[in-house]
Amino acid sequence: MKKNAKIWLSLAVLFVGIFFTLITYFSTAFASKPIAVITDGQIKDTLVDKTKDNYENKDEVRQQNLHLKILSGKYKGKTFLVTNTYSPSQAVSQKYRPHQRVIVSFIKGKIIRINNSSFYGDSHLLDEIYTRIIQGIYI
Repeated sequence: MKKNAKIWLSLAVLFVGIFFTLITYFSTAFASKPIAVITDGQIKDTLVDKTKDNYENKDEVRQQNLHLKILSGKYKGKTFLVTNTYSPSQAVSQKYRPHQRVIVSFIKGKIIRINNSSFYGDSHLLDEIYTRIIQGIYI
């Protein structure tokens, strides 16, 4: 394959990848789970507890009150108030940012769980397809 053709093909694949990534992020129609957006412009972050162990390791527990507007699913258009408790030093909890999109889980009309939407339910499929196309061009 000529060098120019490879460059044009690479650019085309890049733009197609960007296009599908944007559609996956901004369109909630393709999501298999309900998506919500944090509507707060500024999130109040409150210190709940501060601890120190025998080895002088310091840790703290913080709390956020988040207003979530549901963008897809059964509760589309409704707003919920959710409390998020996290520890900055722990990998199992997370601090959320204003206007961030999240995946939510419901039980009996109440949000029981919110997850970071960096990994939308279905976007991994597009990532896999895009990776295979790139591999096919350069291999």
